[in-house]
Amino acid sequence: MEVQEAVLSTLLVVYASAVLINSLVAGLLWIRQRDELTRAQLFIWASTFGSLVIQGIAGSTMPLVLVGLTAVFTVSCAIAHLLSVSSGVAVPWRRSFLLLGLGWAVALFSDFVGLPFFLVTFPLLCGVAFPLLSTAGELLVRHRARLSSSELGMAIASLFYGVHMLDFALLGDKPEWGPFGFSLGLLCIFALSIFAPAVVVEKITATTARTAAEMDAARRIQMQLLPHNPKLPGLELACYMKPADEVGGDYYDVHHIGDRAWILLGDVTGHGLSSGLVMLMAQSVMSSILHTRSSIGPGELNILANSVLHQNLARMGEERTMTIVSLCMEGEDELVLSGSHDNLYVHRKATGEVEVVTVSQFPFQLGLIDEIPADIVSETRLRIEPGDTLFVITDGVTEAAKTGDYKQGMFEESRLIEFIKRHASQPIEAIRSALNDDLERFTQGVYHDDVTFIIARRQEA
Repeated sequence: MEVQEAVLSTLLVVYASAVLINSLVAGLLWIRQRDELTRAQLFIWASTFGSLVIQGIAGSTMPLVLVGLTAVFTVSCAIAHLLSVSSGVAVPWRRSFLLLGLGWAVALFSDFVGLPFFLVTFPLLCGVAFPLLSTAGELLVRHRARLSSSELGMAIASLFYGVHMLDFALLGDKPEWGPFGFSLGLLCIFALSIFAPAVVVEKITATTARTAAEMDAARRIQMQLLPHNPKLPGLELACYMKPADEVGGDYYDVHHIGDRAWILLGDVTGHGLSSGLVMLMAQSVMSSILHTRSSIGPGELNILANSVLHQNLARMGEERTMTIVSLCMEGEDELVLSGSHDNLYVHRKATGEVEVVTVSQFPFQLGLIDEIPADIVSETRLRIEPGDTLFVITDGVTEAAKTGDYKQGMFEESRLIEFIKRHASQPIEAIRSALNDDLERFTQGVYHDDVTFIIARRQEA
């Protein structure tokens, strides 16, 4: 008897240690990942540990034994939930709780009339194990062909665990079978500690790969829609965009419609996929308006685009806005602009000075409100002489952080102006490369926002 008690104590310590270690590992994984799969795995081990504690403190009277057995129902539900989340098979929750309640009623009645231990506990254990047996059984019977190796192992281990839950009705009142029952429990725990993390990691890896592929496709679409080697009459052009994430929220476009040359640049709040989708929407809206209203001015273009963008964003439930600057070359030397955006810069060849142009003719960012009265929107006209160079940027340039750390300072407007003065006499492509190189050195390649700029120079005769 002493040997048997020692074996039981050892098995109990090993069992509890395995559950505790798995609980800690699952908790750390959930803290790092915080998704439904890791939460489901954490619930398995937390509920297993909790049921072990409840069974340990429950007394030996039959009602308290039934309470301890009911605690295992949470384990059954937790494992069934992980199977459901990973495979898409629904857990029969309503039937599970109905059977648990029915099992309790039958167990209490059986105990009241003095039936044997097996007949008292088995009805309740059927309700306890039902969620697990039902879900694992459906996976193995109906969906086995599509299960991966880890999913198949998890389903088999779960089925085995469910059957093990039932064996207490046979062994629970026989102390000599205690080591055997604990050994079966340890096998179940070890099997779950192998297959549950394997399923979780496999699904997370697959989801990550699928998301990466979708983001890559979105990035390709976005980059393909941007103008490649754009050309406008009378202008030399160089454009650059570097998204901070796979998909950026910055926008630029150029159009030659009739006798007008258009340059458009904007910045959607935030970055990433959602901002990128809004950027694509804005690109489509602006392009459609320009090609249907060829005589439109920059101010009216922004008014119409704002209304459409606001309505679309409201339908999507997106609270995003977009800075914009719309520039139109009318004739050879007059630039008309309107927008709500960062400053733009004109390097005057004749003087070597940089003219800073405020872009605040449009009172709000695009998409903020629905209707904007035309009388509060203005336009600015600039004369662009041959050899003058225009720099249009997003705030990702001036707000680029030194070595990626804002505490060490930003690129700032003053540094950009000095750069323009030093490099404005160079060919357009050389200026683009030099600015990109300057930003790379300054940030050490760490960007927290999308970087976009357009350099346009009026050609000389």
